[in-house]
Amino acid sequence: MNDYVIINTEDGSYTVYSPIHTEACHSVEGAKSETLKYYIEGCEIVKKAETQNELAILEIGFGIGVGLQCTLEALEESYTKSGRVPFLTYISLEKDEVLLNELFPKLIWLKSTLYPSLLDFKKGTYFGIPCLELISEKVKIIILLGDARKTLATLESNIFFDAIFQDAFSIQKNPELWTIEWFQLLKKFSSSKTILSTYSASSRVRKSLIEADWIVEKGLKFGNKRMSTRAKTTGSSDLELLEKLARSPVTSLSDQDLLSASLKSTNSII
Repeated sequence: MNDYVIINTEDGSYTVYSPIHTEACHSVEGAKSETLKYYIEGCEIVKKAETQNELAILEIGFGIGVGLQCTLEALEESYTKSGRVPFLTYISLEKDEVLLNELFPKLIWLKSTLYPSLLDFKKGTYFGIPCLELISEKVKIIILLGDARKTLATLESNIFFDAIFQDAFSIQKNPELWTIEWFQLLKKFSSSKTILSTYSASSRVRKSLIEADWIVEKGLKFGNKRMSTRAKTTGSSDLELLEKLARSPVTSLSDQDLLSASLKSTNSII
């Protein structure tokens, strides 16, 4: 599907560049460092692990598994300090089997005695969806294969995630995973304690989140990037951010916008 190029980033961890999307999956300043900042720290994973018996995470875009590996590593470090091991449910959505079957097994760095080997994934189905799964007494890791809009919609309605790693390719390259309707779907699987974190600081993304009824605030900074975005289901949006968005001429993004753009493109070809 995709002739990816493996990139050694500045912190020594790897990412891959997609010629189809013309983007890398992570910042070249550090794939692992970026993931730790935006998702592990941004979603307060360690804090949640130290206070909860169960932890549920939804990741949008498995890629080469950096988010999963950083999560397990953070939980293992937390265990050495607190002695607590919350049961982890980790569901990730990924469309490209090349990443899962060819690149991920080559780029695993995590060596753990607390968790099973990430090389022990087995093929299975989850509510009829093809998946890779790794289940033990400490974790249930499910990587759903296919279009994220379709696979997420099939999950049982009583799953609520503590954290959402919104790590899809950018809104310019992968717009269907940044629309109002997409964020509304994510909200159906969220509770009052859910934190959604994303590397994007796009005004369009933030406006789409707000129109989907998320509470939006500035996220953490990593490298040369000025800011990221965090969203919650309760509280109040950052006032300074709201004032900035009000001045921006950029609009939110809806599924209808994508359909209109697609029809316009088709008509221009005919």
